[in-house]
Amino acid sequence: MGLTAIQLSDQAEVRELLRVLEGNGLEKEYQEVKALVSYLDSMEARFGQILNELQDIKGQLSQLQDNNTRGRVVEIVRVPENTVRRTENRFQEAKATVMEHIKNALQSFKELGIKALQKSVDAMKIPALLQGFEQAFHDGKESAEHSAEKLASIRTEIHAIGAHTKNLGRAFIGKDVQQVEQAPDKGILFKMENSHRSVANGYSVMEQATADTRRRLENFLAQGKEKKPSVRAELTRLKNESEKTAVEKEIPDKSMEAPTQDKHRQDVER
Repeated sequence: MGLTAIQLSDQAEVRELLRVLEGNGLEKEYQEVKALVSYLDSMEARFGQILNELQDIKGQLSQLQDNNTRGRVVEIVRVPENTVRRTENRFQEAKATVMEHIKNALQSFKELGIKALQKSVDAMKIPALLQGFEQAFHDGKESAEHSAEKLASIRTEIHAIGAHTKNLGRAFIGKDVQQVEQAPDKGILFKMENSHRSVANGYSVMEQATADTRRRLENFLAQGKEKKPSVRAELTRLKNESEKTAVEKEIPDKSMEAPTQDKHRQDVER
């Protein structure tokens, strides 16, 4: 398990596309692609920390001595591990898809020009891609948190069983029974619980960063739409203005008619 160390921003095709977009004044498309590339590189680095935590959890799992406990913990750990694997696959698929779109965009520009280039960038569906990652990180966070709670429950249960066993011995020899306290914060289960909470926190940070990136991009795109009305809207506006002008020309100007009527009346009276 592990992500490729090659970042999108280091790819020659990515740098070439950004240069072409900027050079042809396609600010919207330039900002979209730049934001996506920067985002994927940044999130991939952060996700690497989660993969490291997962390796630590596997190492901790091997230290459990009791077979029954180990079996229960294996089932708990398997759920967030599967979630991490799905997230890793999402990263790999997203990078491969983005690179394919970028190569197609460059080829379309060479063969068909700017309009084809714009369509190729739109086909990336960048806001939707970010939203998909946002949901994936949310699911990963919840999965890790749920596993941490289950591990805490097992830890408390084992501690309680040990305390009850000691109390039975104390009662047998006539000593006072001690109250069962909260499980101490030590041991392999506690470490595994902490590792899962660390994974959940990592996912939470990534989810928030994704949401922030998506909102900034959507706001930028919305502003662009306000500044650049659609062709249909512009044609409708021009048509309405033309019709209004035509109507105004057909209506006689009353202010200009009044002096002419007064002059005619005066001529008749004479």
